[in-house]
Amino acid sequence: MLFGLYPKESRKELFGRDDVIDYIKRQIHAGNWVVIAGQRMIGKTSVVKVVLNELASEGFRTMYVNLQGVDSLKTLLKIMVNEANRSSLFRDIDASVNLNIGPLGITIRKGARPMPTLLEFLLSIRRDTVIALDEVQDLASASPQLLKILGNAYSSNPRIRFILTGSYVA
Repeated sequence: MLFGLYPKESRKELFGRDDVIDYIKRQIHAGNWVVIAGQRMIGKTSVVKVVLNELASEGFRTMYVNLQGVDSLKTLLKIMVNEANRSSLFRDIDASVNLNIGPLGITIRKGARPMPTLLEFLLSIRRDTVIALDEVQDLASASPQLLKILGNAYSSNPRIRFILTGSYVA
């Protein structure tokens, strides 16, 4: 459905976005990071999902993370580690965030390497990988730390690229 409200995942579902998609892919292939900003509901998520799907078919590992409701770097790390472990594209990263002891019992993953920090997780990526962080404005409270971590990852790991999306906030 061309004008449905759900995010699109295929180029043929989008209208008039070929130039944007091609530009983003060129930037990623060149090793650059991309920021997509704009008003809510204009198609940022759809463009990102199409780009990720096309890059995955070209050999990149891809990860999409929706940051709506994510308010800390610890939560972001948990989501990224879970996505990496869930995806068959990330078989060389077998990680866990920490040992959880609580009302639900003890969770231990045999052979999983603990990832105590987001930076350690990002530096452990050894293949060309594109990570899309959608609605990055929701991490505003953690933005100084996130910017330092991303800056370190940019300088230290050329295999990783980011696409960051955000809506204008007043």
